[in-house]
Amino acid sequence: MLGWLLFAEIMNFCTFLNAQMIKPSGIDRIIGIETAPTQMVITTTKEGPTEQLSVKIEVTDLQDHRIFTPISLSGLFLLISRGRYTVPFLRPDHFYGVYFQSENTVNGVRMFHNETRIVKTMPRHGENTTNNFVDPRFEIYVHRNDENGGSNTEGVFVTIKWLTERRIPGSFLSIKIRVLCEHTNATENVHLRDTEAGITLEIAMDHKMDVEDMEENSHQIKANISPLKCREICWDVDYVLPVLSRNFTREFNRTCEKIEGTTTTTFVRELKSYKVIGNTLYVLTEIPENQADHGVVTLSAQNLAESMEEPIFKEYQVATTPNGTFMLQLEEGNAYAITYKYIKALPFKYSTKDHFMIEIPASKKSGNSSREELDSGSLVDLYGL
Repeated sequence: MLGWLLFAEIMNFCTFLNAQMIKPSGIDRIIGIETAPTQMVITTTKEGPTEQLSVKIEVTDLQDHRIFTPISLSGLFLLISRGRYTVPFLRPDHFYGVYFQSENTVNGVRMFHNETRIVKTMPRHGENTTNNFVDPRFEIYVHRNDENGGSNTEGVFVTIKWLTERRIPGSFLSIKIRVLCEHTNATENVHLRDTEAGITLEIAMDHKMDVEDMEENSHQIKANISPLKCREICWDVDYVLPVLSRNFTREFNRTCEKIEGTTTTTFVRELKSYKVIGNTLYVLTEIPENQADHGVVTLSAQNLAESMEEPIFKEYQVATTPNGTFMLQLEEGNAYAITYKYIKALPFKYSTKDHFMIEIPASKKSGNSSREELDSGSLVDLYGL
């Protein structure tokens, strides 16, 4: 007898365990909503048994901020009407919000689902619609150049803009942006509020860049830029309208756009010459006139006699050094290995390096040779000192 009781308990436990491990087969969701001038028909899926299913439908007049009496159905009432629900007594050419809620228990697992929709009834027969209360017109596009005036062709930007001046206070666009790459996908969620005209996002990704020189001694290069691993950007958009504590939504179809490559040219700064005057190194660079240059020049000097010492280092923003001359103060009586590095930031990242060695002679105890050298040569005119 004890053995049979133990066996029964084990079987009951296994039945309970299986019920908990069975994945839900699904729950009722909206398939679509058809509208007529004075009614709407909500079509849903029919997933799972009916015995413990309950459905609630709540309709809100979005323009008058009025909630209709909810429709609540469960059990036997769903045997006939399940999957197709009619909401009558609506106004023609009018906007409504639908809140749909379904709850069911399948194999001991409780499931719950709710969603909202924005719908508009049809105008009366023979009449044209005149109601533009909800008018979520917008545009989304992918581009290379920053529209705020920058020229970063290496960047990839997504811009979202409203196309309507009049927008309902509190409404917004909810956008899920997906960047599809070879082995991974990145997702970004953003909102465009009714108070904003538009927003622009920069999508970070690696690029393949083929750089070639243009004409000899022209200081000009050309770059062919293409995505290294990412190929496509997709976005899903919901228009959201908050009314009476609920967020009613209108979904838009997913849109995808290929990430195109680009070709651009630019002028680069080149090292022209260098000179030591006293204990100061002067490095002269050159770029064609009237060419904007956004970048950095760094000078690094390693003392050859003291290789364990930290190099002497200085960084310049080229935009604030209009004459193209960069200086580095060094110690007398030493030899240095110099590294000149130029990093161009826009319209794409590009860098060059030059290496050379110099010697700073020890100063003479008498005389003013350093001052005389500075005053006597054409270097003063050349460097604008």
